[in-house]
Amino acid sequence: MEERIIRFCETPRGKKEIARLIGISGKCHTWLWDKYLTPLVEAGKLKMTLPTTRQSRNQKFVSGDTAVPTAAAIIEFCNEPRTREEINTHFGLTSWTSWTQLSPLIESGKLKLEFPNRGFSGNVIQRITTQESPTPLLTDESLKEFCKTPRSRAEIIAHFDLEPCRGRQLIAKKTKSGIIKMTKPEKPDVPSQRFING
Repeated sequence: MEERIIRFCETPRGKKEIARLIGISGKCHTWLWDKYLTPLVEAGKLKMTLPTTRQSRNQKFVSGDTAVPTAAAIIEFCNEPRTREEINTHFGLTSWTSWTQLSPLIESGKLKLEFPNRGFSGNVIQRITTQESPTPLLTDESLKEFCKTPRSRAEIIAHFDLEPCRGRQLIAKKTKSGIIKMTKPEKPDVPSQRFING
């Protein structure tokens, strides 16, 4: 049975899938852990895809050479820019589990977005990397610094590599909150409008 489980887990599999393979109820988790999963993991024949959260409902088990998504392994894999799909495939993750792994690394600055102001929506293929982006991250401070010299909407959008529609919305929001201000507030949409440090 152990060999069947190992072969079955050449593709990452969850506890319920393994339980079905050996013909037991998916509710027999404790028995499954004690009888098969713990011994196989301890022997190095299976790896957990979420090694730090053993009881996660998103936990999967994998055999063979599939990489385990530890923080160090993900960072090393992203030395070259990678899409979320590439990361998911390499580590056998789902979209949701990859996000729980990637978010803390991005928030701590260990990983960076290739296009830091675009997120994962829009028409750009976003990649995750360890390398610094040539595009500055849009923060209140970086916007104020850039707008020490009066800037047009187009200049702000180009400098921070924003999608035009989202860029206009962000500029309006930052203007409303006082981060930047218009040089011609009485004519908000004129082409000669410039924005300066608020």
